[in-house]
Amino acid sequence: MKIHTTTIKKVNVMSMLLAVILVVSMFTGAISMAAAATTGQSGNFVITSPYANVDWKTYGQYKADFHSHSTNSDGSNTVAQMVEDHYAKGFDIFTVTDHSVLTENWDKAAKGAITTERKAEIEAGVGRDGKGMIDIDNCDEQSATDHINSFFANYNDVTGGTRTMASTIAAVEALGGITHINHAGRYTGGAAGGANGATASNNPATIKKYVDLFMAYPSLVGMEIVNKQDDESRSDKILWDNILTQTMPTGRFVWGFANDDTHSVGATGFAWNVMLMPELTQSQTRTAMETGAFYAVSRIDRREGINALNLALTTPSITNIVVEGNTITITGADYDVIEWISGVDATTGLVNVIATGASIDVSNYADVIENNYVRAQLKSQNGIAYTQPFGVTGPVSAVVTLSGVTDVVVGNDATYTVSVGDVSKLATVTLQFEVDGAYFSGKSFTGLNGFDVLGDVEWTQAGNGVWTGRVTLVNFNGGVSSTGALDIFEMVFSSNSKLLGTTDVKLVNAVLSGYAGADVAVYIDSLIANGLVQTSIGQYFSKYDVNRDGVVDQLDLTTAQLFFMAKEGDANWNTAKAADVNGDGRVDIEDLIFILKNIAW
Repeated sequence: MKIHTTTIKKVNVMSMLLAVILVVSMFTGAISMAAAATTGQSGNFVITSPYANVDWKTYGQYKADFHSHSTNSDGSNTVAQMVEDHYAKGFDIFTVTDHSVLTENWDKAAKGAITTERKAEIEAGVGRDGKGMIDIDNCDEQSATDHINSFFANYNDVTGGTRTMASTIAAVEALGGITHINHAGRYTGGAAGGANGATASNNPATIKKYVDLFMAYPSLVGMEIVNKQDDESRSDKILWDNILTQTMPTGRFVWGFANDDTHSVGATGFAWNVMLMPELTQSQTRTAMETGAFYAVSRIDRREGINALNLALTTPSITNIVVEGNTITITGADYDVIEWISGVDATTGLVNVIATGASIDVSNYADVIENNYVRAQLKSQNGIAYTQPFGVTGPVSAVVTLSGVTDVVVGNDATYTVSVGDVSKLATVTLQFEVDGAYFSGKSFTGLNGFDVLGDVEWTQAGNGVWTGRVTLVNFNGGVSSTGALDIFEMVFSSNSKLLGTTDVKLVNAVLSGYAGADVAVYIDSLIANGLVQTSIGQYFSKYDVNRDGVVDQLDLTTAQLFFMAKEGDANWNTAKAADVNGDGRVDIEDLIFILKNIAW
């Protein structure tokens, strides 16, 4: 999963260049973004959604517990018992995070492990209509300091040692793992409710402690905002918003997690995370944890007065999130109200609710949206669902977008287009883009809709096979105006005839200028809303080429016969479906006839 790289350029004759780049880190995929503070101005805003790549129609919603304990530390039940309990309660992802005890996976726990055979049954969904549950490899609640959960790293700190939070996070990061901070309120005083908890969570020194960690370590993906029936996290949502208030201007997103921190089977099922993924795998789970493609749910939020201990009650859920222009719209179920939050109210010291309703037009709240973010929570008496924060940047006067092919057959051309929207008298555009020379070579570069390319594209080598191109476009008719998206530039690249793989084409900079009035040349504020297109270069196979050898012949018919009468849902369907050439979910005589008719005798 990729999050589009976005560059904000603010340029005018009276101000310095303000460049803020959206980055996807190797660990977190966290979005980096910044802009000048908004002050109630109307105009175009760019909303960066952690759900931008979620296909709500096809993605699954997978219930995850990222914090639990067994008899290997201070839990009351064995790993096997905890696994079975989560499986019975409908979880899809379950991690064992004992205190300073590394759990490689369920069947390799220090003691009380589940059998390898039973693990395989659970992963296959036996007894649950094929709906499996998976674990995460190499998990540990690092407990030598303030507690930190680590995932995907074969690392264990030493309780009572001289570790610091920073050194623990750094060690996990060096091993390629990720972390999140646990029950911060236990250490800050935020476990308390009322004024005392709010005061603790608004303490500048406390906020700085966590901001410094998040800014220093991209593998630190987030923090628990709900822990153990909200007993130790009553005021941690306040702390979360205070952290976001300081990190978001630098572009650092911090994701919020809800976990039971369960120490027994009776304490499970009160808080979880809903991971939005195309399939249930460890790698997809990691991607969702890193990019914020999930929402957190709790039956209990003590500050909100929600205390639904009955596990049979239906909690709020989210079925779609759409960002269009300046508006975010949430569709959900089983909620009474949706609240939109940005920052902390300076008077009350509580989270700052700025609006209610299924939609928010951020341009209407530019004077109260603090430091470029807003988040939402869906509430009922049965529970609460928390979205991750949305980045908000603006207003800007022009939006620049890169679009292009996402799949291309090896050896064929790939076309990309740059467009601008909401411009007036745009006369000159200089673009800077990056392309991997191992995959692509330039074929043609053309100005569109009244723009011409001035001179040639200037190329410089950026390293590692990547080339940077710079091109200037000009209009000789007094500039171009457009309220909607207007294509201004087309790039065509020829793909390497032999190299398969995935590559990125990036638009890394755009400088726009035009006219104010009849003849005053001015820079135009602009923002690159979508600056990255990821393209997969592959080999095309006919659907009748069942064995994928590049030709349709009798061997394809013979291969299909191996799967005769296989149907969707069968254990071998991932392999057999190549023979389902008519796409009806089964391999039958019709598929064989279709293959036969397409054989090149």
